[in-house]
Amino acid sequence: MDAGRSFLELGLTSLTALQLRNQLSGVAGLTLPASVIFDYPTPAALAGYLCANVVPAETALPVLDGLDRLASLLAAVDEDSDRRAEIIVRLEGLIADFRSRTMDNTTSYRDLSAASDDEMFELIDRELGI
Repeated sequence: MDAGRSFLELGLTSLTALQLRNQLSGVAGLTLPASVIFDYPTPAALAGYLCANVVPAETALPVLDGLDRLASLLAAVDEDSDRRAEIIVRLEGLIADFRSRTMDNTTSYRDLSAASDDEMFELIDRELGI
């Protein structure tokens, strides 16, 4: 199939365009408009649209690589260094800032053993959507 040829040139009718849209919606987990095949009239254009909307940009990989490098750098810091406390304060600040933008359970309840009964019940209620 020529990815640059239009779906109409490839023989898609309105009915087959809807069927293709329904199949793609199911696979992609997106609600695609009925006109998606006409809005993106070639397989290449449609693939570009789907990649931009379905395939998440993996932004965590560079961060994880950076953390590996940071771990190596931290291991090299002398235990008696006067700058060690400054490094700890900056790292804790970065973590606090990152956590403030995170909506997972680790944000509020990093150490469940230290959580009160009320905090535990609140966590359970939130997880169950109560």
